Amino acid sequence: MLAVAILAGCEPDEKCRQNMRVVACVTLRGIAVDSTLVGTEFTKWDSITVKHITTDSVLYDNQKDLSTLRLPLTVDTTMNSYAMTWRGLTDTLYIRYTNTMQYVSMACGCMVYHTIDSVWAKQVWMDSVSIINSTVENHEQENIKIHSTVAQ
Repeated sequence: MLAVAILAGCEPDEKCRQNMRVVACVTLRGIAVDSTLVGTEFTKWDSITVKHITTDSVLYDNQKDLSTLRLPLTVDTTMNSYAMTWRGLTDTLYIRYTNTMQYVSMACGCMVYHTIDSVWAKQVWMDSVSIINSTVENHEQENIKIHSTVAQ
């Protein structure tokens, strides 16, 4: 009797790892008001620093020319907070969400998607925060929008 064994590995490839990345996309929108009270919309922001308070990691360090932030949500909790500094003022963004595990494949394993339940901020420099799309998946889409009005 002859026994044949075929061994196959289940090692994730680079594409699998890239497709497993799930982040909340936050767009920044602002209105600059001049001395005559004329407002001009802007979408490119300079000198933003973002710290993920939950994991104590710096995600953006004095970044220039930003219009979108990609914020990771942790899978072992249902709320994250981010300290966001702009123009010397620090505001805090809070995101409350639920986690859903989804099987992808043997090679990739499971992926965790998130559903945003609520967002809010201290409102130091942020005028408003809103949920645009509550489902956070592995393809980039606008999930949250931050609005701010500043004097020029």
